[in-house]
Amino acid sequence: LRFGTKKSVCTDTLTAAIEEDIICGAKISEGKLSGNFSFETGLTDVGIISFGEYFAIIGKDEQSTVLRIYDEEGFTGGKAVEEYILSGEFVDCYTKGNIIYLLTSDSFDTAKANDSEPSTFVPSYTVGGTKTTVPFDRIFIMDKANKLEYFTVTAVNAAEKGSIAVRSMLGGENADAALTENGAYASVTAKLGDEYISAVSYIAFDDGLTAHGNTFDGAINPTLIRAANGKAVFVAADYSGATEKNAVLAYNTDLSDPSILTDFAQGEKIASATVNGKILSFTTADDKPLQYNIDMNSMSQAEAPENTNSVRINDNCTVQVTMTADKDGNRTGIKLEIGGDEKVEKLITAESNTPGDWNSYLSSPACDD
Repeated sequence: LRFGTKKSVCTDTLTAAIEEDIICGAKISEGKLSGNFSFETGLTDVGIISFGEYFAIIGKDEQSTVLRIYDEEGFTGGKAVEEYILSGEFVDCYTKGNIIYLLTSDSFDTAKANDSEPSTFVPSYTVGGTKTTVPFDRIFIMDKANKLEYFTVTAVNAAEKGSIAVRSMLGGENADAALTENGAYASVTAKLGDEYISAVSYIAFDDGLTAHGNTFDGAINPTLIRAANGKAVFVAADYSGATEKNAVLAYNTDLSDPSILTDFAQGEKIASATVNGKILSFTTADDKPLQYNIDMNSMSQAEAPENTNSVRINDNCTVQVTMTADKDGNRTGIKLEIGGDEKVEKLITAESNTPGDWNSYLSSPACDD
């Protein structure tokens, strides 16, 4: 799993966790546990999700991604409502009500492509034992695509058995993608002579999984795609002038002309990006990393916010990790809060003589995630 899914789930009526390929859980009634249950999945890299009125198990079986949908009764009995087998590697997922969106990636060897077997060069999915390749009219071919490397969005409505919608983006080498609350975004960069050009594409979370595309004269970093304030945000290197410049491109969902900001963190490498409401924060990759904050409404630098990531455990308990920073954007500490109306709080702060390793720790993926 490239990003992974959760290894446990807790609702008002049951709790469950994963031990290797086994689901272990119990029912919850009046604050007490009863009715223990367990079942094997037969999958590797297993994750578990609760969404709407349903549960989902996502795992790997050989080279495929397996999605199994359960209602509550079926989950406690280990009996899925439906199973979907998606070619390729799991990247990420997003849920909205009873709908789950999966992003997967496929890479094919052109030397092994067989024109009589489309599944050797086109993504596919299997439902009810029937294997189907993604129709060609459901593949959005990005500009500068140069190899058979795809990103596919699969939408499944758990309330409608067998319901599935797919749309693929053919990106090619040096492509990557990310899911946001707006939809799935992908980018690919190619070098033509001494110049770089990037293509971006978007699949909307609508009934038709509508796709759009655009290009940018520069090199986009596909690992720093984020959604902020209803926009898709890409970090890029702009080579249009005499020197390389960092650039932030903010697109609307139709990928029309983006707003571009270039006057920040020049001469520095951007290591990570996080979103807090309308504020987009970047951290540099130096020994003493700095944080730059951008207001996505005005596309200008903003005051450093307290950057909080929150995970809802259940209706009564939330875990929050907050990055604190001084007025210059230097990260100063980590604050952990857990609980409901009354929270337990712990603040870890940096001393003035703290060595550089502390700054590296504050900029680690663990803090951003």
